[in-house]
Amino acid sequence: MRIDRFDIMAYGHFTAKSLEFKAAPRDFHLIYGDNEAGKSTSLRALTAWLFGIPTRCQDNFLHESKDLRLGGKLSLQDGKAIEFIRKKSRSKSLIDYHTNSPISEHALTAFIPSHINEDIFSRLWGIKHEELVEGGEELLSDSGDIGRALFSAAMGLAGIQNLVKELEEKIEDIYLPRGKVPKLNKALELYKDIAKNIKKSSLNDDDWQQLQQGYEESQSKLREIEEKITANEKKLRCYQRVVRLQEPLLRYHRLQSDLKELDAVVSLPKNFSREFTITSTDLRNVGSNLLHDKHKREKLHLKAQSVKNLDTIRLILSHEEQIIPLREEVGAIQKAQHDLPKLESDYEDKTFKAERICHNKLHTTLDGIDAWFLLRDQKSILTDLSNEYCVLEEKKKEQQNQLVKIQSFCY
Repeated sequence: MRIDRFDIMAYGHFTAKSLEFKAAPRDFHLIYGDNEAGKSTSLRALTAWLFGIPTRCQDNFLHESKDLRLGGKLSLQDGKAIEFIRKKSRSKSLIDYHTNSPISEHALTAFIPSHINEDIFSRLWGIKHEELVEGGEELLSDSGDIGRALFSAAMGLAGIQNLVKELEEKIEDIYLPRGKVPKLNKALELYKDIAKNIKKSSLNDDDWQQLQQGYEESQSKLREIEEKITANEKKLRCYQRVVRLQEPLLRYHRLQSDLKELDAVVSLPKNFSREFTITSTDLRNVGSNLLHDKHKREKLHLKAQSVKNLDTIRLILSHEEQIIPLREEVGAIQKAQHDLPKLESDYEDKTFKAERICHNKLHTTLDGIDAWFLLRDQKSILTDLSNEYCVLEEKKKEQQNQLVKIQSFCY
């Protein structure tokens, strides 16, 4: 692989910087510069261009992370070449140089082998000044082992000889072929003891099969016991329900017996109390009117008789002093005679209404009305019986509902 061109478009303190590496007979290029000129930044940019810009990039102080761009051209000896741009992104960070369309990372496989990663590239081709100094000191201190020293210097493993000596000094603290104190020797002894205990604790096939058979039999017996317990618990719950329902059932039977005793009781309508009060008031009014009309008729009859019993004029004249006041009463008597037909008509009308009320409401005649006039105590008893009847009706409905629930629960 050869780098033909490297473009630092926006990275670090560089903007639109391009480095051309043209092919020549002596194909060697040296890039130099003052301190802080950007040599290390260029090396980081080259690594980022080939392997990706790091997530935590320290070179975004001038350009924002989303604007970082690196580009260039790679070629092979067979003439195959690729031009691409690298941007900072977690995916699809490669862009075609001419079309600006994303390209796959696999496009670089022919130019950068898969076994060369960023770390190996940095150690082999990105050696810094400090690493070169450490590698030189390693060459001087490795007692003629040039191959290992060169390898260490190339891989950035300065001081490997010192590390080997240190490991050789510590190996005796870890393991001795016939020792007992080192850690590894103790661990081996502990391993042997544990292996012996495992062997003693292990079972052969026959013992294991017997134990397995015993375990399966125990499991079968346990399942049978659990099934019996489940069945017994089901029976227990049923008995508990029966016990809980025993008292309501007894109360239900008592109420049924009470209801049978009340079958002979006449069912009164719900508005009986109101109708009874209205009818009683009408009867009292009719009776009062009839009694008043009866007294008036008696008075009129007496006055008419007194007039018819005047035998003779002589007798009348002999009672002149009495006649004069009676004459004054003639007007009243005439008025009474005039009002008598109307009063009789009213009497007959009210008598007819009273008869109709007695017949429709009480199913009796006017002569038997006296039997319907109740005493105060009888009225109170009738009111109490009416209220008690309503309460019993409500209880009857409630017990019937409970009976339906009990029958549905039992079946």
